[in-house]
Amino acid sequence: MKIPFNEKETLEYLSQQEINDTVFGLGRVPEIASVRDLAVSYKGNIDKYQIEKVLKRSKIDRISKPIIYLVFIIIVSVSIYNLSNSEIGTFFVLSLLWLLLVIVLLIDILSKDKNFSILLSQEGMTIKDIFYPWNEVYQVYFIIRSHGKTNTYFMALALDSGTSDKYEISDIVGVGASIEKIAAYIVHFKSRA
Repeated sequence: MKIPFNEKETLEYLSQQEINDTVFGLGRVPEIASVRDLAVSYKGNIDKYQIEKVLKRSKIDRISKPIIYLVFIIIVSVSIYNLSNSEIGTFFVLSLLWLLLVIVLLIDILSKDKNFSILLSQEGMTIKDIFYPWNEVYQVYFIIRSHGKTNTYFMALALDSGTSDKYEISDIVGVGASIEKIAAYIVHFKSRA
């Protein structure tokens, strides 16, 4: 189905897509907002002379997750070592835990779904090596799915071709950038096109 080219119908289309994507329609209804609406609420400054802006997963996020995993594995390893009677069994269990840690860390570090950047310029936007010229982007929306105290963030691009592309940007939103800041930069660069 093609995306309609007016704000109200596009929002209804994206809302219906989100309802279809949630498991059996359970959970909260996701929030959907256009970058224009979110950019207005951004109170920070934007460098108007900046040629391009790169948005990517923060270094703190890339470092903090492995440290949390490491501390957890150390605590579990020490507990198992203190409670066990068999050294061979303890060595085997601890080896499996450390192997699991290495696998989880490698998946997190090498995952292309988490480790990508968004490049904004006055020509367009590049996400996961796919270039979207501004003249082909009808509107950009942010979708926020709430799961208890955590949120999952998506960026949906409504394209002039009548299609949409959606990217999870939860790892980009956070320490270094808010969705309002990202929206303000998108509006800024799109207006310069």
